[in-house]
Amino acid sequence: MTDLINTGWTIARSALLTQQQRLTVIANNIANVNTQGYSRRDVLLGTVQETPSSLQEVRNYSIGVGVRVADVVRAQSTAIQNMLRQQTGDMQGHDTRANALSQLESLLTADGDNSLDAQLSQFWSAWSDLANQADNVALRTVVVQKAATLAASFNTIQNRISDFSGQIISGTPGSFTGSLPSDVDSFNQLASQLQDLNARISYSLSSFDSNALQDQRETVLTELSKLADIKVGTDYSVTLDGQTVVSGNGSTRADLAVTSGGPPPTFELGGVSVAITSGNIGAWSDVLDIAAGMGDRLDVLAIELMTAVNNLHNSDKNVSGDTYDLSGERCDWDFFTGTGAGDIAVNLSIYDPSRPLEMDVSRVAAASSRADAGPPPVPNASDGSIALQIADLAGDTFAALGGQTMGGYYTTGLVLLGNLIQSEESLADSGKSVVSALTDALQSEVGVNMEEELMSMTQAQRAFQAASRLMSILDELMQTLLQM
Repeated sequence: MTDLINTGWTIARSALLTQQQRLTVIANNIANVNTQGYSRRDVLLGTVQETPSSLQEVRNYSIGVGVRVADVVRAQSTAIQNMLRQQTGDMQGHDTRANALSQLESLLTADGDNSLDAQLSQFWSAWSDLANQADNVALRTVVVQKAATLAASFNTIQNRISDFSGQIISGTPGSFTGSLPSDVDSFNQLASQLQDLNARISYSLSSFDSNALQDQRETVLTELSKLADIKVGTDYSVTLDGQTVVSGNGSTRADLAVTSGGPPPTFELGGVSVAITSGNIGAWSDVLDIAAGMGDRLDVLAIELMTAVNNLHNSDKNVSGDTYDLSGERCDWDFFTGTGAGDIAVNLSIYDPSRPLEMDVSRVAAASSRADAGPPPVPNASDGSIALQIADLAGDTFAALGGQTMGGYYTTGLVLLGNLIQSEESLADSGKSVVSALTDALQSEVGVNMEEELMSMTQAQRAFQAASRLMSILDELMQTLLQM
């Protein structure tokens, strides 16, 4: 009888200790209900292993020796976590592209008469007015002023594009100061944290509980996925474009580096070239490429403008014949100088921006004939045929501009950029919805549900109370036996 009571005490004691541990785990879950990145801990119960009987002892049945905590496991859903990381990177990339390209669009767009398209129209109109009064000095002045303003707008817009790209790639002060190198640095710092976590978790498998470390690791992996399209292996090794960033046991790690500002920029991971298509880093790469494309379009437009005007203005380039300025002199100089949008300018012999009040408007070629070759040459004051031909360029289309007019080409570029921004905004909004849905799904799988925890707490409390009552009954039995 005494042996049975002792066995009962052992069983009751195991129940008390086990339910006490269970309540502690439940309390920890409740305490971390709002902790970012925390995964629920679940208590797995198991029977206490019985001691084998001796060869001399005969036992016909087993009454058991109690209960124990077999394990405390961290709730997880690998499939949802992998999908969430991928969608987070995609969403982050689209959101970054949309915001950055909106900034770029604001640099290229001006309202009303300040827009490049409007200034082109004003430039053509000035030539048209001059064609009707070729000897009018005031109208010639307007032509030069409109040309100088147009050239300055080309310069300004191209410089804005260059500065915008510089803010991203090299840290020039601005809205996106050094965003790309900063994100690459963040990537390497997170990879270093992951290496330490992987090493500690790998060691902990035979030493201590690593659930808290695993929570930290999931947080780091989420942050990494926001920067680049990483892949996470079953052993929690991380790769980028097939190259190892961090090994599963944390023994190795490779640094990411920007090897060229491009555009597009290029990257190496541990000395091996890698492509990054998602996350912030992938987005910055695309934004730099798009900004360069807009700069190229502006250069093409400026070059076509200079070429078309100069081919009519300069006698040496005009295949139809000679051109003449206001004094009747044969014109063998260009109206515009420069190599692209960044340095297009009115010929210094006509207009020097350092001496704006000293422009020589007589050197503007508006005529294709003169009254007398001289010497001295006698101008044909009523001839504005060259001015008219230049004005007519407004409606001409050009193969280099995709068969569009000059004004249409620039406007099309802005429309394409605007459509791209709308597409990225739409994809970002859609991505946020997917990420939100996946986050909710993951939370339902691994998060703390207060109702479930309170139910488990009640069950553990009742089991603890029952075990306490059992201890009391067994104690009373023992006292009765001792008094007999």
